[in-house]
Amino acid sequence: MAFTQPSLTLNKVYFAGQQVAKVSLHSSGDAYIIKGEARREIAFTDVAGNETDITPLFTNFTDKVFNDIHCADSGYVFVATNGDYLLRYNNNRVKHLNQGSGLQNGLITSLAGYRVLYMGTGHGLYNSREGRLSRFDPTYTLNNPLVGMRNTERVDIFSADRGLNFHYKHPASSILSCAPRSRFTHYTVYGNLYYRGYSLSNGVLDTSHVYSVHHVVPYYWNQYEILKMYHYRGTSAGLKKTVYTGCEAAIYLPRRKVYKLLEIRTYPFEIFRKPEMEQRYLLSATDSGLYINRIHKDTMTPDTLQLVPGTADLKIYDIDADRCYSKIWLATNKGLYTFDINHQARQLTLNMAYDGLQYVCMNPSFRLNAPAKEGFTFQWQKDGLDIAAADKPHYDATAPGTYRVRMVSTCYAQTVYSNTVTLQHDQLQQAPVTVKGNLVKCPTDVVILSTTEKADYQYQWYKDDKPLPGSVATHAAFGTTDGGRYKVKVTNCYGTSVFSESVEIQSREVPKPVVTAPAQTICYGESLELQVQEYAGKIQWLLNGSPVPSVPGQPTRHVVRPSSPNITYSIYQARFTNELGCSSTSDYLYIYFAPRPEITIRRSLPEPVCAGSVQRLLVNASYNSSVRWSTGSTKAFIDVEQPGRYYVTVTDRTTGCSATDSADVLFQVEPVLFALPDTIICEASLRALEIAAGPAGATYSLNGVVQEDHMIRISQAGTYTIAVENNTGCTASRTLTVQNFCDELVIPNIITPNGDNLNDFFVIRNLVPNCELKVINRTGALVYQDSNYQNNWSGDKLPDGAYYYHLSSPSLKKSWKGWLEISR
Repeated sequence: MAFTQPSLTLNKVYFAGQQVAKVSLHSSGDAYIIKGEARREIAFTDVAGNETDITPLFTNFTDKVFNDIHCADSGYVFVATNGDYLLRYNNNRVKHLNQGSGLQNGLITSLAGYRVLYMGTGHGLYNSREGRLSRFDPTYTLNNPLVGMRNTERVDIFSADRGLNFHYKHPASSILSCAPRSRFTHYTVYGNLYYRGYSLSNGVLDTSHVYSVHHVVPYYWNQYEILKMYHYRGTSAGLKKTVYTGCEAAIYLPRRKVYKLLEIRTYPFEIFRKPEMEQRYLLSATDSGLYINRIHKDTMTPDTLQLVPGTADLKIYDIDADRCYSKIWLATNKGLYTFDINHQARQLTLNMAYDGLQYVCMNPSFRLNAPAKEGFTFQWQKDGLDIAAADKPHYDATAPGTYRVRMVSTCYAQTVYSNTVTLQHDQLQQAPVTVKGNLVKCPTDVVILSTTEKADYQYQWYKDDKPLPGSVATHAAFGTTDGGRYKVKVTNCYGTSVFSESVEIQSREVPKPVVTAPAQTICYGESLELQVQEYAGKIQWLLNGSPVPSVPGQPTRHVVRPSSPNITYSIYQARFTNELGCSSTSDYLYIYFAPRPEITIRRSLPEPVCAGSVQRLLVNASYNSSVRWSTGSTKAFIDVEQPGRYYVTVTDRTTGCSATDSADVLFQVEPVLFALPDTIICEASLRALEIAAGPAGATYSLNGVVQEDHMIRISQAGTYTIAVENNTGCTASRTLTVQNFCDELVIPNIITPNGDNLNDFFVIRNLVPNCELKVINRTGALVYQDSNYQNNWSGDKLPDGAYYYHLSSPSLKKSWKGWLEISR
């Protein structure tokens, strides 16, 4: 059935001369309206053409303005008011639904729905299912979650093709965007967000007032066809169209107010929803008539919009159509107008999925499906005769014969016959096996074996005469990578079984290469040899997946050398390939490249070092490294006192990589110090101690005072430091003590060590330091000796008598001798 553009013919005018604001068609065929300039009256017309005013049933709510009316599939009539009143009418009874239901006080602006009632309110979108109200705020359709959506005023929502369209208006600028579609259960929702005339969902500026919106979506819509979706807006400045992306815009019917948009189709059911058959039209209700235009494939232009005859002087506020799109109702300023839609059609044969002679299984039955599911009445025929009680969209045949279905349109006076199909009992024959793939193949190659498939057949595949387990081996097609001898057993619905011929599959195995290496970590500058087992076919080495050469003449070997210090590791593999091109690749072998430690030797003293100093050599070794010096030390430093070259080796304990460095240590010659003279002077004699300095080129100082010439003079007793610094900066110093000695020694000749503290010790007056004392008895034996006598000898319990002493002073270069008597 293919259609040309329909014609619209005025049928009848109801409530003539009265203003009708809203209309909604009931499933019974009655049309319910809101009428009156104040929109406070409810009425309906029935299929017989009677006009009935039911406003008295709404007496308790006549102080409210009736904003919208909606007839649901359940048979209920819902009325939206300008307060918190949602009214439900049925069988001359009116019920206030939302008391205690949670619906907030405020404006209910519009109603729509398919099985579920949706309410556009001043506080968001609500729905009602089985008499219960609930918030229906699709906040997850927003590009960004906006709480303000809950307070969005829905000023226009309408059902289209089992979907829901809605137009938003909100007093706050915080609402920014809304996705044009999302999924609520199994209902597809299309919508756009407007703020004070601005279309925010697609970026199109629209400063006019928007009354109604409509999306034209292709059949079998999916996300990849989103650019084919057109968005129409009925506004105070005309009919406006925008491609979904907002890249194109057009305006039709300028300077007209377009109050309502309605899409009709030449055939409303699934059978004709094909691009080549689709005939879709957009009706635009304006303040100066009703316009129609085909909208398939964007055929709308200002020249193709046609004014429906008889509507030029009408202000049309609302439209509704019956399920077959055979009649429309117009709510106008002059009454409720009805127009018949006259579709012109030509005959088209609708075919079933089967045709001609079919051998099928009718145990117990074989199902035939009509080429349509809805919009028709059905009558199945066998051998040209009607089958009793066979009036479904399908028929289960139980006996051979020739079948077809007669379909009568429920919307149009037209009968369509399907093609015929002849059914016979299945005759099972030996099943042929089709091979997809090579019978001599690589191990991983898949071979698909298949046989003739029928819905009522059962299949069981065998390998080497044994049934294969699992459900995958019970289909008409079977895939395998294994070699062997295969066949299939086919059983029809009557229990008859046959085997196919056997098919031999050969799989040429390729051994898996095993790559070995003496280590997996090498240091930069080193090399490593990889090896793989012998193989008669082709051997290919791979570095990071790319081919690399082997050792010339030795395909089983490959030498690894780090190519760059920036590479920390590489992946090596070996691949074996046989004559069929079958290959096997080894597992990954990671070879890690480790840098050698960077060595820096630091010195504690600048070079060259003066003799007698200690030079410390320190290497920068991490905590994870070991150190060994050429001296044998394993510390991070060594103290050097001798010149020479010192080596250090640092080894990373993790990688085993090491590096060696050396440092040369130089010592300067020690400055030559002068010989010190006698350190005893007589201050009273006015004769100073004179010290001759060393060779020229050196600087001398006395107690830190630099001497002007090379003669150092000391005229007072005390401790003195004499230092010299040569021309290389090395220094040397000596310390001497100068004593004052002017008088002769007074040596006693008797001591009485009896404990009375008088002459108990051998005390020598004016004794100078470092004098040596020797005491000898009468027989010449040494009985006492002290190299630095301190006036502390008391006879040491020697017997009384005379003794001989000898006292010498190296500093004075003098000696004294005499007799000493011990008497107690």
